[in-house]
Amino acid sequence: LGMTSSQFFRPSDGTASEQYRHNRNKKNSYKVADGGYCFPDWPSGQLWTTAADLGIFTTVVINGGRLKSGNKCVYGPETGKKVFERTSGESGMGWFLYSGGAGHDGGETGVSSDLFLRLQDPRVAVGWMANGELTDNEFSVLTKGLVDAAKKLGTVPLPPAGKCVRTWNSSACANDKDFRIKGKTCQWIGQSLFRINKFCKKNSQGKSIKEWCPVSCTNC
Repeated sequence: LGMTSSQFFRPSDGTASEQYRHNRNKKNSYKVADGGYCFPDWPSGQLWTTAADLGIFTTVVINGGRLKSGNKCVYGPETGKKVFERTSGESGMGWFLYSGGAGHDGGETGVSSDLFLRLQDPRVAVGWMANGELTDNEFSVLTKGLVDAAKKLGTVPLPPAGKCVRTWNSSACANDKDFRIKGKTCQWIGQSLFRINKFCKKNSQGKSIKEWCPVSCTNC
C-alpha cells in the first residue's frame, strides 16, 4: 500500500509525538504519559502511523480492496463486502457496525483515535488520532463534526466494476524457515519487542532482516 510511516514499534527518528494525560487535579493541565502507548498487545495496540497513511488504508477499505488508481487491489470485492458482515453482536471482521456505516475507535495510555466509514450515499470516511486521552463525549463530537464536514464535500466515487489484479498473496508474507542469526530463528526475534527493535533494523547475509522475517518484524 505504500504506508511507509506505519510500524508496530515507536519510531526512533524523532517523528513520534509525545503522549499526554489530563491532570484532573489542575484545571486544563496535562502531564506527559510516561511510557505511554507501550503495550505490545499486537494487533490491538502499539501501531504507530500518520494521517496520510491512515488515509491510504481507509481509501482501500471503502473501495472494497481496490487501490486508489488503476485496476489493482489488495483483495477482491467479495472480501470487501464480507468484512462488513455481522459476525457477532454489533461487530463485523474487526469493525463495529452502525446503521449505514462501520468504524473502530480506541485508546491507550496517552492516545485516542477513531476511524469511521459511511457506506451509504454519500460515501465518506473520516479518521483522527490524538496524543491525549479524550472523553466519550469528545470522541462523539469530533467524529460527528468531521463526518458532517465530509458529507458537504461530496461522496467518494464508487470503484470500477469487474475483476481486479491482486497485489498480495499469503505466500509472499512468510518468515524464512532456514534463516538464522546467532543460531536463532525469525520466531525467536518476534517473541519480544526488545529483539524486534534490536534485530529488525539490521542486515544479514546481504539483505535486511525484515526481508528474512517479515512476519516477526511486522512488515506484512
